[in-house]
Amino acid sequence: MNKTQNYGARTNAMPHQIEVINYIYRNSTAALFDEQGLGKTKIVIESLCWSIKNGDIDGVLVIAPMSLLYNWEQEVIKHSFLIPIVLKGTTREVRYKILTGANFYIINYESVIAELDRIKRFCKSRKVAIVLDESARIKDPSTKTAKSVFAISTISSKRIIISGTPVANRPYDLWSQFLFLDQGKLLGNDFETFKKKFDENNNEYQNNLRKLKIIINNKFIRRTKDKVLKLPEKKFYNIYLKMNGS
Repeated sequence: MNKTQNYGARTNAMPHQIEVINYIYRNSTAALFDEQGLGKTKIVIESLCWSIKNGDIDGVLVIAPMSLLYNWEQEVIKHSFLIPIVLKGTTREVRYKILTGANFYIINYESVIAELDRIKRFCKSRKVAIVLDESARIKDPSTKTAKSVFAISTISSKRIIISGTPVANRPYDLWSQFLFLDQGKLLGNDFETFKKKFDENNNEYQNNLRKLKIIINNKFIRRTKDKVLKLPEKKFYNIYLKMNGS
């Protein structure tokens, strides 16, 4: 830890965020499935600042879709005093960037495949927290992306998954995401066996679905805006425009 660095927050956490910041700080794994608009990124950044300050981790590797890389960079700057860097560019540029003294290293899912060996060395050389943003991107465990992410999960000190939509229509989309977190402790190590339980032609489908909800009930955080924010009642207005002919 750099004693001269400011590990505090630039922005104040809202009441609904404080509890989750504490939860993520206290646990080595966390699944945050809050609805969009509740500040999941702010929550994770502030919690990890605490972890860095207290020496639980040395740095953070954020894996996100390409479209969100610079959003993460701006969010780290907005909510903290720590240093983010986007691992994008040529192989040589990425090699240089990963050797810098940043706190948050931000990379897209596809680049993890190409830079896997370098990222493995990075994770082995220090205590790293890995954050998967839009974690449903690894829902298919047979993809190169998912396999690359699994390869670094076991050498990380802390793991967090974030998604507003962790499941589309298939319960088994959750399997890979939780495998990343706990290496199969919660949902098992065999995807095909797990998947068969949620085949709609399976006579035990509904029963298996109820069991799954019980198993994961205390293993993730999910809030909606109408439950935690005091929002004004929606008002609808009709606005009529007169269009001129072309």
